[in-house]
Amino acid sequence: MFAHRNLMLFASIILTVVLAAPVVAQKCKSGSSNYDPAAERTISGTIEEITEQDCQGNCGGGRKACRGVHLQLATGDKTYEIHVGPKDFLDDSGFKFAKGDEISIIGAPVPDEDEALIARQIDRGSETLTLRDEGGLPEWRGRGRGRNRS
Repeated sequence: MFAHRNLMLFASIILTVVLAAPVVAQKCKSGSSNYDPAAERTISGTIEEITEQDCQGNCGGGRKACRGVHLQLATGDKTYEIHVGPKDFLDDSGFKFAKGDEISIIGAPVPDEDEALIARQIDRGSETLTLRDEGGLPEWRGRGRGRNRS
């Protein structure tokens, strides 16, 4: 009886660790200290997927973690993960993404991640969403609220 209970406890612990590992690995790294303006580049492509992930750090206005919006962008020869910004900030901006949208992104590579960019600006047709200033500081940190879309 005790052996069976111990085995079940051990199996539960292992299962918890195995299932928690991918969640921890998916935390986004979109803080201002990760943005390198000198490494900026522009890519264009089609949105394949839109996801939300828990982000490290905070999204301004407090120290709590937040939900970050990420895009999978197909450019023809590669697919990039685009770290866009906090869901609350995007909701306030009124800028909506849809699968199949053709967009152009100015952004900097995510440190230690191949084919991932932190977005500074996103253009779709005549619409522009500004997420960071030219130095890489996020607009959601109290600056530019309500003036991020043109």
